[in-house]
Amino acid sequence: MHKYIIIIFLLAQLSLYSQDLLPELPMGFREIVIGITLDQAKEIIPADGNFNYRGDPDVSMLLVENTSIIETKGYNYILNGYFQFYNEILYSITLILDTKKIDYYTIFTQFINKYGKYDSLNPDVVIWENDNVRISLEKPLTLKYVGKDIYQEIIDGDVTEKAIQDQLKEDFINEF
Repeated sequence: MHKYIIIIFLLAQLSLYSQDLLPELPMGFREIVIGITLDQAKEIIPADGNFNYRGDPDVSMLLVENTSIIETKGYNYILNGYFQFYNEILYSITLILDTKKIDYYTIFTQFINKYGKYDSLNPDVVIWENDNVRISLEKPLTLKYVGKDIYQEIIDGDVTEKAIQDQLKEDFINEF
């Protein structure tokens, strides 16, 4: 009986050790990583070779202050890429992959083999995350990288803005 306990203990230790050997989660796709500036992204994206980015659009209509987005068609396995910025810092990368050329299970298996077990799984999305980045693989085949610090800053700002709007509304109503 003690032999089995020792074997189970050793296997558990080996599993923990092998998890430590896995590479850190990537902060983005190739050289396009969370935290680069808008100007850096405008140079890196067209140089990557997977995107058909041709520069700024003639018209941009974003409803949220301090935000920018680069939206571009992709080549090969990427149909579209969306790169979202807050205060000109990249915080979100969304890649819509071509399901005619690559499948969900192939990407899922690659992530498991390279980065280990996921942190969350449901029928529509698998999530890997650490302190810096959250990566989600969504069906049918979308890969998202989100910088957690900047995203939290945006959420905190939205909560503050909502509180201000709620107070202004209450003040207005009290005028009657």
